[in-house]
This record gives sequence, structure tokens and C-alpha cells, in this order.
Amino acid sequence: MENIAAEIFRKLKVDVEPGMLAREYNSGQSTQIPMLPVVSTARRRITRRIQVENRVVIYERARHARGGGPDRDEKENVND
Repeated sequence: MENIAAEIFRKLKVDVEPGMLAREYNSGQSTQIPMLPVVSTARRRITRRIQVENRVVIYERARHARGGGPDRDEKENVND
């Protein structure tokens, strides 16, 4: 399904990548196999719906960093 979406977006001249979970699985950072067809559209907003039978492509947009607090990995342990 992701391949079909990638081909459609290639014809529309829109750059897309695999979603975050698929990238983590492909790089070996995760052993969980992503079941949903997710593509990353960077910061671009896509309104087109791509569906084959009962499967629909989900769009994942890159989140821009906002100030105001530490990242999840940088949080201090409160119990120390």
C-alpha cells in the first residue's frame, strides 16, 4: 500500500518518506512491524485520500520543535 502511495505522490511531484514507525523498523531500532500504511509528508499538508479496498493511507506530518520544556529523553528523574 505504501508503494502505491509513493508512486501516486511521485507522479504528483510530492516528496514523501515512510512513516516514523516504518523508518524505525527498517533501521533496526524497533522489532514491531508497522501494520498501518503511513507516509511522512514532512511539513506539507495533503488533503487527497488514497484508498485501496478497505485500506487508507495515513499522512504523518513532521512536527516542528516548540520551546517551553525539555525533550522526552532529557527529563530529569523526579525521584533522585
